[in-house]
Amino acid sequence: MKTIKFNLVDQDNRKTAELDLLGKYTVLYFFPKANTSGCTKEAQEFSKQIDWFNSHRAQIYGVSKDSPETLKNFKEKYELKVNFLSDENCELAKALKVHKDGKTIRST
Repeated sequence: MKTIKFNLVDQDNRKTAELDLLGKYTVLYFFPKANTSGCTKEAQEFSKQIDWFNSHRAQIYGVSKDSPETLKNFKEKYELKVNFLSDENCELAKALKVHKDGKTIRST
């Protein structure tokens, strides 16, 4: 399997690259835009399940093209427990083929 290289920042401006995920169970879920009803519900559902994921040594990242600041506000506003990665140029979404017609396709 080919490794997809990326270098993104999270909601706290911490860098995360593909090498940081190696050897760990990781769930990446892509969503179009923070603070919209569907994306908020999805993030809340993942947050409700965070203890289960943690007990299975799995980490979760929500990925969108929102800025780190927008993602930080989103996380704080809704008291979300998952971390977010800012894919402002959609590099990871494009590499994983979840970006079509200028939009991120909701996918996990």
